[in-house]
Amino acid sequence: AIASIDWFVPDSAFRSPLKFSIRTMTSLEFPLATVQRLIKQAIPEGLQLAKETKIAFSRAAGVFVLYLTDAANEFCKASNRSTISAQDVLAAMEEIEMDDMIPHLNEFLTRFREEHEAKRKKKQEKAPSAPATPAAAAMPEPAAAAAAVSSSSGTLPAPMPMPSTN
Repeated sequence: AIASIDWFVPDSAFRSPLKFSIRTMTSLEFPLATVQRLIKQAIPEGLQLAKETKIAFSRAAGVFVLYLTDAANEFCKASNRSTISAQDVLAAMEEIEMDDMIPHLNEFLTRFREEHEAKRKKKQEKAPSAPATPAAAAMPEPAAAAAAVSSSSGTLPAPMPMPSTN
């Protein structure tokens, strides 16, 4: 068994002391159940896979993620940013000559953004946006909260401390 993958990983992946501190093969493996499910979707029905084949796919997927991350990071650095964006990943896919996957990734990204936006809107609709009392609408937020409490219980809450002017 190979204990280290130094020869698989691009040199730039090890330049930062924070990146990839664990450099063993097992740290790069994807869950075998997930890998098996993905493989079964791609192969003809009835075809069997040896256990070591699943492990090989799992490790290859981990190495691919490192390789793609390194390529995307180069685009990120070229733009003087510290966060890798989806556009960096798409540019990296083109750089590593996997252009045929870009339309599929763009479609997925579009659907993901639409679903995320729909969830965000649904969450906003659930949040109460109207003030508790009509008088509270014209007051600043702390005063509106105090008015809501005083109108419901008949007593006023303790005053809030004033911020210091130092």
